[in-house]
Amino acid sequence: MTRVLVILIGLILVSQGVSAWGPLMHEYLCEEAVIKVWGADTAKNCLIDADLLFQKRFCETLEDEYYDGCVNLSEVVNPANMPCTVFNDCDQHKDYSKCPVKVDKDARYMCGNLSYAPALDYAEKWFDKAANATDVCNRVYDFCIASSYLADSYVPENQLAYKSVNKCEGELEKKVDDSIKNKNLNIYVRIMCRYEYLEELTGMNRTTKYSQSFIITNKTPELIISSLDEHGKIIAGLPYSATTTSSSTSSSSSTTTILKTTTITLTTTYLKTSESDGKTNIWLLLAVIIILVAAAAHFMREKVEKAGKRLLHHPKREKPTKLEKAAQGKTKESSPR
Repeated sequence: MTRVLVILIGLILVSQGVSAWGPLMHEYLCEEAVIKVWGADTAKNCLIDADLLFQKRFCETLEDEYYDGCVNLSEVVNPANMPCTVFNDCDQHKDYSKCPVKVDKDARYMCGNLSYAPALDYAEKWFDKAANATDVCNRVYDFCIASSYLADSYVPENQLAYKSVNKCEGELEKKVDDSIKNKNLNIYVRIMCRYEYLEELTGMNRTTKYSQSFIITNKTPELIISSLDEHGKIIAGLPYSATTTSSSTSSSSSTTTILKTTTITLTTTYLKTSESDGKTNIWLLLAVIIILVAAAAHFMREKVEKAGKRLLHHPKREKPTKLEKAAQGKTKESSPR
């Protein structure tokens, strides 16, 4: 069943020059993926009916760099829109590995380093957190935050290292949002963007112009939802964690996990003790070491004393040499009978 979440009034998604899907597109992708993985009831309970109290409790699970911006929100924000609106990290939504430029000569300049894909790295980070969530709604929130990064890696402008000279960034995404707002999921949006870059030639650089036509159809959200569904089904089958990572308490849990396209590896979660507990443990350890050293010294001292007493009462006798035996024999022969 297709559902579209209502955009929050006054929500500003991105600043000028930064590319990302619009808020409606992000909410749509998040909700559709959650419905496919966890079902419509979970999507309603954890996303549509989520209140400010739950959101604040979720914020308690975030790292310090995200905690302040999240816990101080005065209204509920869909988790798929948190990265840009709350965390302010839209610049981490790029993925040059999906370079859309077909001409190799132009791609070498337009797409930069093809291994540069922070969008995928951050998506993996939040999928990892979802895998270690304490309950289904926290897991869904983490999953939808991850969906934001993964989805934005499909934004054409996020696949290029250059900005267009005709400032077409954001136009494509706005038109897609308009289609979703009008509940028209038979999406077809086309836009022409023009670029200029410096081509390195022998002994000189030359300004080269390049134009790229971007087309978004309903196949794009279907592809994104399919990828989210693949990740989500892996995460949904994992047991919930007994502890939650929190920036507002002295104890925190840390996990190192890797989630790629179809595999996930989890490591054991360990707890860090607070500073006062750490000092107490150090003093206890020192006391144990001192007791063990004293016991070992006492044991060795007793062994030395016992060995000395045995030598006093039973002195070791040396065996006579051959010369001594011969001398003793002569003495016996010369002695009177």
